[in-house]
Formats: sequence, structure tokens, C-alpha cells
Amino acid sequence: MPTNSILDSNLGNQFRRVNRKQWGKLFNYSLPPLVWMAFILLLIGIPGYKFPSSELLSADKFIHFGLYFVLSFLWMQAFIKQNSVPMLRFEAGFYTLLLGIAYSGLTEMLQGLLFVQRSADVLDYLANTSGTLGGFFFFRLIIRR
Repeated sequence: MPTNSILDSNLGNQFRRVNRKQWGKLFNYSLPPLVWMAFILLLIGIPGYKFPSSELLSADKFIHFGLYFVLSFLWMQAFIKQNSVPMLRFEAGFYTLLLGIAYSGLTEMLQGLLFVQRSADVLDYLANTSGTLGGFFFFRLIIRR
């Protein structure tokens, strides 16, 4: 009887077959984007009044774009270099975009619900998503994959 569970998917099966040494390699390649995600979380947790105010609306959006551009690039690099889970390697673009867009939404929700003197902004989410797409396409352009 077929099921729709993620654990029963091909990716779930590949994760179950990863041994301890392979998990270590996967973690090592994933460490730079994970650290960058923590850095983004740290930045969004800083109260808004601690940032210098700018008359340029676009300066804030360029920062959002840049943060997620780098995150996307780092995830693409991590997924391509690792050999522990072949599906992550062959579908690196899909998982990079999925992680980047989901993390963008999560961080914007956290700004609106949890952090002091921060607010969720649809334009920030769009800048984050644009940065994710930009990093993905830039990586594809320079790697030619």
C-alpha cells in the first residue's frame, strides 16, 4: 500500500542509509550555510532602533537581498560538494530554493511575532526571496551546471 509520507520517499530512504562517517561529512559541508543562517537569525533579533536609520528604503532591501544571496550560494555549494545523500546533490537547486524561501518566511514571521521592536514586512520577504533566487542563478552561472 503506497503512502505519501516523506520518510517513505526516495530522499527519506537515502537519509536512513547514511552512516555515521557520511553524516559527519554532510554536516561539515552544511556548516557554513548553517552558521550563516544563525547569523541572519542574530541580525533579525536585534531591535530596530539599534540599526542606523537610512533615508534610502532600498538600502534595507539590498541588505536582505545580500544576506539571502549568500545563504543560497552556500547551500548550493554544500549540496553539490557532499556525496552522502545523492538526491541532495542532484536536486541541489530545488532544496536550496526550498530552504531559502522557507527560512525567509520563518524569519519574517519571527520578526512579527517574537522579536522586540521588529516587524514582519512583505517587501523584506520579497527581497529575501529575490536574494535566494539570485544566489541560486549566480551559482548556476559560474558553475555552468
